[in-house]
Amino acid sequence: MTPSEIKALQQSHKSELSAQNALVKLTAELLSTSDIADVPGSVGTTTSEAASLSAITLKNSNQLRKSLKINNDSTGILYVREGTGASTSLYTWRLVPNAIVIIDDYAGIVTGVWDVATGNAVITETT
Repeated sequence: MTPSEIKALQQSHKSELSAQNALVKLTAELLSTSDIADVPGSVGTTTSEAASLSAITLKNSNQLRKSLKINNDSTGILYVREGTGASTSLYTWRLVPNAIVIIDDYAGIVTGVWDVATGNAVITETT
């Protein structure tokens, strides 16, 4: 083999290794993002928030959240909003006493307000 043939062969191997490394990096990136997002939540944390006539934060934003379950354990109506500033006229869900809502695919802040300040919201966040 001539020196120029050896050099051409070395360049060819470098190109193949570079392509293989790029493929390995891309595969690692795909596995670290898309597959993890499809894994069901495995940790549930339950909290309770007292009923209020003023809007309160039921749950802060959490990018790891898989789902959120809110139970209106109150004698009043709970108005729940995906976002800030829930009110009796600006809400995402209107929960009658003992109603439950399950929120999937939303990781932002959730606020709530009641029409009667008795009881609680029992909230379970799954991550």
